[in-house]
Amino acid sequence: MNIASLLLQLLFAMLFMIIQFVALFWFLARGRTYWILPGETGSTWDDYRGNPEIVENAKRIVTLLKGVKEFKEMGGEAIRGLLLCGPPGTGKSYLAQVIANEAQVPFAYASAPSFQNMFFGVGNLKVMGIYKKARKLAKVYGACIIFIDEIDAIGMSRQGGGGGGMMGGLMGMGGSGILNELLLQMDPPNIDNNWFAKLLRSLGLRKKKAERPAVLTIGATNLPDVLDQALLRPWPF
Repeated sequence: MNIASLLLQLLFAMLFMIIQFVALFWFLARGRTYWILPGETGSTWDDYRGNPEIVENAKRIVTLLKGVKEFKEMGGEAIRGLLLCGPPGTGKSYLAQVIANEAQVPFAYASAPSFQNMFFGVGNLKVMGIYKKARKLAKVYGACIIFIDEIDAIGMSRQGGGGGGMMGGLMGMGGSGILNELLLQMDPPNIDNNWFAKLLRSLGLRKKKAERPAVLTIGATNLPDVLDQALLRPWPF
């Protein structure tokens, strides 16, 4: 009887420790991201004051976001990356909000340093989580925008030591692993995320091409020279 009671106590203690660890990991993996749905900000081109050339290019992005379905039907692909460079206070984040509001698509605001964490893998979970939610919203609204401020914090060149060294990489502070995850999420393969669609495809009953939700990542930085070359290539930015 004593042995059974001791085993139950040990089992309870182990379950309690596991629950605590999972709860702590879940709490740390929650990224501080602000989600803005269409119409909540009301920011328009009339409110933005900036370079006319930038506004003209931004209006083209809005046209692309509004016509995602039509562009796909014509064989095109939705734009997946946009990089805004400029000194602090030049309105990079505000421009991204205007683009989202004019296109009437959801907008997520995140700061790149918030993805960093002392525990290995937590930053990757934060990146995966924000893109997972963005894809769900893109299916509802047609597209979604993720704005990452100070993207140089996780997008520094890996050749220049942006990974944070051995100790930084083990503790999760380095940006190399997070950068790899970001690149994967920005340009993922065409897959069926719905379980029913996966089942039909596995049975050979679904011949339609797997669709990739239109998620536009807008990165902002005042240090473009330190960014990794993988971020500066035509895709994703």
